[in-house]
Amino acid sequence: MLTGLRASDGPLLQQLCGGDRRLLMRLGALLQQRFALTELVLQEAGSDSDLRALVMDRGLSATAGDEPAFLALCERHHCGELDLSITAAETADDGTVWHVLAFADEVDNPLTAPADPDAGAPAGVAALLPSLSQQVRGPIEGLLAATADDQRAAALEQLRYAGPDLGLIAELMPMVLADGAELVRERAISLLVQAGARPLVIDLIRALQKDDDRAIRRLADNLHNLPLEQIDLVVAAMLAMLGRNAVTPGIVHLATTIAPQLAHHRGLARLLELMLPHANQVSLIGMIRALQEHNPQTVTPTLSELMGQGDELDARLVVLQAGQTGIDRAALLARGIELLLAPGPEPTDRMALAASLRQLDADGELAHGIATHGTPLSEQRDNSVFWLLADLARSQRIKPADGETLLRQVRDLLADVRGPHVLTVLEQRLPVLLPGEAETRAQMVPPLSELSVRFNTDRGRDLIIYNIVDIGQPAIPPCWTLLEESPHRQVRDIAVEVLPELLQDAAPDRIGAAVDRLLQRVEHTREQVESGRLLWAAARLATAPTVDGDTELVARVDARSSALGLHAVPAWGHLAASPAIDPVRRSAILDHLLTGLKARVPDAHTEQTIDEQTQEVLYVLDARLGAHTENIPAIITALEHLGRSPHLPPQMLRYLTRQLCNQWREVSSWKIIWGPANAQLLGRCLCRLAELPQLPGSLRFQIADTLLPRASNLTIALELSRIFTIAGPEAGKMGELAGRAAHNLIQAATANTYADDEIPLLAEVLAAFILIPDLGPDGEVTRRRLVAMLGGYRSQIGMRTRERLRVALGKPDAGPLIRDLRERLDWLAPFG
Repeated sequence: MLTGLRASDGPLLQQLCGGDRRLLMRLGALLQQRFALTELVLQEAGSDSDLRALVMDRGLSATAGDEPAFLALCERHHCGELDLSITAAETADDGTVWHVLAFADEVDNPLTAPADPDAGAPAGVAALLPSLSQQVRGPIEGLLAATADDQRAAALEQLRYAGPDLGLIAELMPMVLADGAELVRERAISLLVQAGARPLVIDLIRALQKDDDRAIRRLADNLHNLPLEQIDLVVAAMLAMLGRNAVTPGIVHLATTIAPQLAHHRGLARLLELMLPHANQVSLIGMIRALQEHNPQTVTPTLSELMGQGDELDARLVVLQAGQTGIDRAALLARGIELLLAPGPEPTDRMALAASLRQLDADGELAHGIATHGTPLSEQRDNSVFWLLADLARSQRIKPADGETLLRQVRDLLADVRGPHVLTVLEQRLPVLLPGEAETRAQMVPPLSELSVRFNTDRGRDLIIYNIVDIGQPAIPPCWTLLEESPHRQVRDIAVEVLPELLQDAAPDRIGAAVDRLLQRVEHTREQVESGRLLWAAARLATAPTVDGDTELVARVDARSSALGLHAVPAWGHLAASPAIDPVRRSAILDHLLTGLKARVPDAHTEQTIDEQTQEVLYVLDARLGAHTENIPAIITALEHLGRSPHLPPQMLRYLTRQLCNQWREVSSWKIIWGPANAQLLGRCLCRLAELPQLPGSLRFQIADTLLPRASNLTIALELSRIFTIAGPEAGKMGELAGRAAHNLIQAATANTYADDEIPLLAEVLAAFILIPDLGPDGEVTRRRLVAMLGGYRSQIGMRTRERLRVALGKPDAGPLIRDLRERLDWLAPFG
């Protein structure tokens, strides 16, 4: 019942009236007439001139009990829309009645009703109050009615003298220990001590109040043998701390430890209700699983009853209930799909939700629910749904009809090019994995290719190519259409890259037709760069396995290369590696490639220009220098392709190897100035040639000896480590070279030559050298030095390197040296 503001509320009345003295005097006059205003009405009157005029009207109090007169007065002051009312408040002792002016929503509103003296009591205490003795009930009622800190502390002190049992105190503890006053909490702990609480429980309560996670974990591990009434106190203290929003990993560990008792505790529902909103701060899965293990009949329904309080909480509840027995799997799956595809910001952690939905999908209905939900994939807020669909597709849990629907949605998403979802779709290979008809798959090629216009990066381009190639034969017709009709150079480049991959295993007549089609495009293309790429595609098809040996086809492609100059270099690499090419022409191509490789960088003076406004100096490099730098990678790639060909005569392979070694010496000694990337590319090319099984041992030794002076270069050292593991007639000499390379590497690492971001690669190189079988005459000493140095970088060793060492050192036939290395690398255990 509303009572309104009375004379005893004078300070509040003055605060609400502010400097309006007339309004304050008017309120005093109304109070003399037993007429009051609620706080909300008076607050609004300070900012609403019409409502203030109504309050200042001297006829207001006379309308009490006369509703038509009151409504007419409200209309006169333009307050009819405020929905005001006058209600009778209470009958005073002398029989007079107070009237209160209030908003209609305030009348009988449970949120504004005065508190019941017993309303703040916990449910257990409220039920026990009628049966308690007056000696105990009096302090408890005083505690519940107290409003000041000292009053509550005094009530607890009186209760301590009354000597209640531990069960009653346990019912009070959640309320008392959550009190904001330290004085009250200390009195509560004194009460617990007198009632018989164990010292372990008292220490745990103090640790909870201090948020001391380390102490909570230590004490929680000793709670197993406590009686149930002591566990009740622990649960009460946990509820108190959770009521203060103090959710920490220590409290979760404590709840997991007492899970056998907590699973049957009457406060379990309240504890879960308090902890679940904070599941984004700590993981509750272990605790929930422990509770479900001891009492699934109670825990599972309790979790279900907490559903419906918000998207974030519902998502966590779906995760916690997934994989459990006794759940409504269909309802959880439907709610989880709705949350996963929700357009709003909640839930935030959708990846965990997606994994849980995958676990709930027992009948294969998850993909159907996503496909028919109504929210297209192009409007998704989170990437987790794409991971989920890819996983379902790999597990063959998507029906063909649903796959068709999802493929069309993926096509629309790719066509819209919206946000980061596109790259995620490409990474998860959804255009390939989703089941669908060949026609639908073919429709994916144009939007995929057109992505290259916006995602013009190496990674984006590779993802586009991989997806189109994996689509397979249905992608061939749209690729031809894009190649011949697309106005975008990037799209045509994608088609040129993809077509040779798709046609590699085609019939000879089909490959011949494709080559002719590509050569026609070469004739009609004006840009030499694009013509070079088209010729490269034609050369790849002309040397495909199904037509390998067709001299006429190879000759047709080679005839088109004379007019393209260095733009034909990629095509020459494939043509010269073919057995169908004329030996004289192969030799000429090899000489031409080596001539381009050994070409000197133009020694021209660098021009300088100065901006007149900013005075900035701009250095203009010779255009021939840039062209040389761009051509070298293509030449090296072509030479490597030629060198790896099994059809290359041995004498030409020796000649090629010696020429590459000579060029490396010139470049590595700075006699010829190359860019660092091109120099490393040449070194890797030599190392890959050295790994060829057909390469004579003398040439392999020559390559290793040539690269040895630059063994401190981590990229070259890693490539060399693979050469040194190859057995052959030159094994003794190669072992000596490996020892010298390891010595150079150790010296460079000891001198702090490498930057911090190079340390992970250095650790990988050290591990690779440790596993080289022969490190020369002083191999054991060198290997132990490598092991000691690797131990210093153990924190930066990648998982791949760790696993490689574990497997290599875990072989059962290991000798004494390997056993010694195991002891020195014990931080890598277990081996094998």
